[in-house]
Amino acid sequence: MIIVINRVIKEYTVNNKLKIIIVFFLLIVVGVLCYYLYKNKDRNVIVAPLAVHNIKKEYEEKDYVFDTDYSHDSIAFPYINLDYNNVRIINFRIKNIYDDNKDSITSVSYRNYINDDILSIVIDVILNEKNVYYTYNINMENGKDVLFDDVYYKYNQTEYDIKNKLSNYIENNKELNSKIDEIITKENIVDNSIKTYKNNALSNDVEFYLDGSNSLNLVMKIEVNEDYYEYAILAM
Repeated sequence: MIIVINRVIKEYTVNNKLKIIIVFFLLIVVGVLCYYLYKNKDRNVIVAPLAVHNIKKEYEEKDYVFDTDYSHDSIAFPYINLDYNNVRIINFRIKNIYDDNKDSITSVSYRNYINDDILSIVIDVILNEKNVYYTYNINMENGKDVLFDDVYYKYNQTEYDIKNKLSNYIENNKELNSKIDEIITKENIVDNSIKTYKNNALSNDVEFYLDGSNSLNLVMKIEVNEDYYEYAILAM
């Protein structure tokens, strides 16, 4: 009987020691965790992508893009609120669009999109009753231009794809359709436009932007002949 009691006491003592060790270990873990939280109490718990931390605004209290001070009524030009020399040059060029054409402008609107670290802006200017588009694509981390070559291969669009988009656009455009006859065919218009596109692509001078779904949009000059052309946005 005494042996049995001693055995029970030993097992009870061992179990208690094990429990004490486990509790002690848990207290250490909790202590380390509390210390870490205390040391990092002023840091943001949600870690944003690195690009977000590197963006430099010119005016911290304003959005990345806002209306310029020369915008009025139906004319709204964008001011790009990034604190980089290249962006200041872009803002200067946008102001020049207004200064050079203010007597001929009917209306101006713009849209802007952010995809990863790329800010895309498309300005729609109605000038002498024609829509003219200006696009800007900027790396928000360093303020540099994002070139057509930087994004084109990612979207894997071929000349065939662009031709199909152009053909569909022309078919659905009454004014362009009215220009088609025995001399000027739809194929002529597509070929002329593709030729201009290729020349611009060689010099990395294609107008494009990335929209809200991160899709590539091309601004194409659709040329009927030397006397008539228009611009169109093709969503690729």
